[in-house]
Amino acid sequence: MKRRSLLAATGLAVPLLVEGPRSSRAQAFPDRPIRIVVPYAPGGATDTGARALGERLEKILGQPVVVENKAGGGTIIGTENVVRAKPDGYTLLLTPAALIANAAFGVKVPYDIDKDLVPVVGFVDLAVLLAAANDAPFMSVAELLAYAKADPNRPIPYASAGVGSLTHLWGEFLKARTGMPMEHVG
Repeated sequence: MKRRSLLAATGLAVPLLVEGPRSSRAQAFPDRPIRIVVPYAPGGATDTGARALGERLEKILGQPVVVENKAGGGTIIGTENVVRAKPDGYTLLLTPAALIANAAFGVKVPYDIDKDLVPVVGFVDLAVLLAAANDAPFMSVAELLAYAKADPNRPIPYASAGVGSLTHLWGEFLKARTGMPMEHVG
């Protein structure tokens, strides 16, 4: 993640966290720790971004920011945890577009993303990288397409971050656009 992107996202997120009608509150926000729920296991890009954001928000807000990983169910477990939390601004969800992918594919979820969640800020833009082993018989997309056309019955396996992830969807998009016989392997 680029430092400039992190700082920009933090700069945008802080006013949204602390602004609002204060007349209805007896004390200033925040007066206790803030939770950022990451619906993935620790160590990935979303978790790393949440921890960097949490460190920055702690310095700005003067309150602890705790990152909690609630992995499983294609982001459903962590998202449901946030939806069921008291809607007081102290529990936030940091998730990539897998949240939208679940809805787009008609996955049954125990919440309504349009009614139960409110977007606060876009956090980071990520690039998708297409990579192959050094000894692969192609070194460019054009060579990959030629390789696929040479034997259309030979599926080309590709890996992703998991079923329904952005990288999986990107692979399926590439397959649909090019007609390559690609096979998702997880």
